[in-house]
Amino acid sequence: MHELSIADNVIRIVQEQLKQHPSTRVKAVYLQVGVMSNVLADSLVFGFETLIQDTDLRGAQLIIREIPVTVRCRTCSCESQIEQFQFHCRQCAGEDLEVISGDELFIESIEIENKAEYEHIDH
Repeated sequence: MHELSIADNVIRIVQEQLKQHPSTRVKAVYLQVGVMSNVLADSLVFGFETLIQDTDLRGAQLIIREIPVTVRCRTCSCESQIEQFQFHCRQCAGEDLEVISGDELFIESIEIENKAEYEHIDH
């Protein structure tokens, strides 16, 4: 289950960023995950939620935006999204395609809030 190691890496990156903002709390981490990255979103969220329980990220949400596979045909330059991994150009039926999105996996943004405001609301 490589999703657990991905979740661990995401947590480490976010914690590193938090060092620059010590009086904040993470509300949410937004990821972009390409369809071709072979990541199971539910497993990644489960791993993230499990690993943050005893950390300063406890309570943060992991929000995943799935990125479809988009290709560019090298024959006719048409760009299109691929569904069900049928790798041919929709315009000319060519098979010489370049993947231009759909294999990415990265942190898009981190939503934070001031700890003092959060603690005041909770108590």
